[in-house]
Amino acid sequence: MKTIAITVCMSILLVACIRNEKVNPQSQTVAMDLVDDTLKMGSFVTKDAGHPTSGNLYLIKKKDGTRILQFENLTTGAGPDVDILISKVDNTYQANSVIKLDDLKYSGTFVLDLPNQIDVTEYPIVMIWCKEYNIVFGTSKLQ
Repeated sequence: MKTIAITVCMSILLVACIRNEKVNPQSQTVAMDLVDDTLKMGSFVTKDAGHPTSGNLYLIKKKDGTRILQFENLTTGAGPDVDILISKVDNTYQANSVIKLDDLKYSGTFVLDLPNQIDVTEYPIVMIWCKEYNIVFGTSKLQ
């Protein structure tokens, strides 16, 4: 009786394993087509000791062709009028070398749209900048 029970259990497990091994390649391709594409990434580095900045950054191309910047675990010091900029240069604010993306409204994980006309090979630095005191809190280079 014990042998029959073990044989039945093993047969059920064997059949279940065989069924799981069969993968429909077409459904696998469809699933892959739904995944967004990470184009570049970077990590934030503190540029002002009084405003420690950290977190990760991802440039993602969505399936519809739009691009987003995904900020993960962003932390930075507090300040008045803090902006998120994209810049040609690291460490310093230069009016002719930056484009304002948005006010810094969040910490943690969030997403910003990146206009398609911005060329990230020309503007590879994302900067957290305090306008009132002209201080760069931190930067991340998209690579």
